[in-house]
Amino acid sequence: MNRSTMLFLWINAPRHDGGAARVDWLALAPDGTKLDGDSNVALDRLHDINLIARDAQTVVLAPGEDILFRKLAVPVTQKRYLRQTLPYLMEEVIIEPVEDMHIAGGRERAGKYPVMALSHTRMRAWLTLLQTHGITPDHMIADTYAASLSLTETHVLFDEEYGIISTGATALKTETGNIGLFLRNYISRHGEGETPVTRIKFITTPTALADAQTNAVVADTTTFLETKGITGTVDKIDNIFEYLCRHLHAVYATGKRKEIADLIQGPYRVHRFRKQQLNWRLLAAALLIAAGLKVVVDLATGVYLNYELARLDQQVSTLYRSLFPQDEKIINVRVQMEQHLNRAVEPKPRAGFLSLVGRLSRQLSAMGKLADMQVQQMRYDSQQNILWLDIHIKDIQLLDQLKQGLENQALDVTILSVNNEEQWIKGQLRINPA
Repeated sequence: MNRSTMLFLWINAPRHDGGAARVDWLALAPDGTKLDGDSNVALDRLHDINLIARDAQTVVLAPGEDILFRKLAVPVTQKRYLRQTLPYLMEEVIIEPVEDMHIAGGRERAGKYPVMALSHTRMRAWLTLLQTHGITPDHMIADTYAASLSLTETHVLFDEEYGIISTGATALKTETGNIGLFLRNYISRHGEGETPVTRIKFITTPTALADAQTNAVVADTTTFLETKGITGTVDKIDNIFEYLCRHLHAVYATGKRKEIADLIQGPYRVHRFRKQQLNWRLLAAALLIAAGLKVVVDLATGVYLNYELARLDQQVSTLYRSLFPQDEKIINVRVQMEQHLNRAVEPKPRAGFLSLVGRLSRQLSAMGKLADMQVQQMRYDSQQNILWLDIHIKDIQLLDQLKQGLENQALDVTILSVNNEEQWIKGQLRINPA
């Protein structure tokens, strides 16, 4: 292996089972030839991957459901101070305090700048999780951003339970059942002020295409697009992860690495150099250990060393028992301590927003009168797990039916306001778990 070999990892791929952290991984040679790879592998069992990661460029695809991604048009006067102005450009769409968020941007492409925002807590958790298993990434890319690089037109990547929607202004990752709702909302707003959409491409794996829910979403959405004069096409690929990796590999292979919006920047840039420093650090450590051993042999006695080691072992065991009194036996302090740390830093699956939107989508579909309802806006408060919904309806009874249906799904629904506006009735709802 050499540094031109590329190792790709996908954290929390759609096939994760909620247990130990699982990843997909793929190693590509400089010419793009596949060297090795596997899917749905527990991170703590990737013994072979450490040997590859030691000598290859490691690119981690981060789960886009935890990352807010936008393509922003920046005024000419602000381009000179882009890094300083990014937090203010994203402030309107970030609910959490800006100072708690890691904001990363890339170079201008087609008149827009790719910008991503995620919590520092989540970013540190990913890096700690990888380093616990001996993996230090050279680059970290949002999977939603990687999907936006593959095509310039609006498209949806389907992979079993999840889909990644990429438009001219943004890209997001969500459960398959939510995709129809998001596309309808996007089309009704004409691409957020952009040139009206004329075609949407559905890209799917054979496994996803065989899934009944994916088929239903593609069929229903295609029918809806036809009513809007929009063409819907379906392309098949073997594997969504390999599809994204090969597009990223092509960008890196052409020497355009600096054009990629990398999450490892700002306070996390130091991670880029750790792997390059590893070899000389190991050599320096070996020399120091050898010199230290010689000094110990010359100046200390074996009896004294044994005594000190025994005393240190006793102190470690006492400290371990105070921290983890539930462990009845201490077999190997180091191994048991690593197991506790792994469980402590292991990221938990995200539910809040996607869960609420998923139930809302299912209820709207179950009511079967989508032509009489238009979702205008959704806002989400992650601290209180509350979803605010602005919706236009033809009949006031539909609003009450929507409220009762959501309450039957164990949700607390409050109708905040109802106003008549010409042919529509405008309603505002607050939705949160009961």
